[in-house]
Amino acid sequence: MMSESILNASILIVDDSSVNIKLLSRILASVGFSFISSTTEPENVCALHLANAYDLILLDIQMPGMDGFEVMKALKLLQLGHLLPVLVVSAQPNHELASLGAGAADFISKPFKLTDLVSRIKNILNMGFTKQQLQIQR
Repeated sequence: MMSESILNASILIVDDSSVNIKLLSRILASVGFSFISSTTEPENVCALHLANAYDLILLDIQMPGMDGFEVMKALKLLQLGHLLPVLVVSAQPNHELASLGAGAADFISKPFKLTDLVSRIKNILNMGFTKQQLQIQR
């Protein structure tokens, strides 16, 4: 079971496929997440993140116009060097090292097991919330 603070996390899904967005949204809602947003337009991610300060961004890599690597590069400028709250969800397992090297917190390849996806989301959110609590205590 996940804590209430984790389930109250704000999550952005970025994928050029509306089918993938619907699937991920349903998965997140089924485990209790309620603050789920999405976009099929990767060029809007930075503005959305600035406005909403997402706790987690689920990011596809292969998208037209601006790919996931370009999105992470732009997000890094906003995060000022902090670890990106990004879980890359990609059908290309060979993108894992490049994604992690670009600053993603984690990577999972499609097709994925539901339990693996949820565990990785929980881990990233736990890291983010722990980091926030440590900053508040200082």
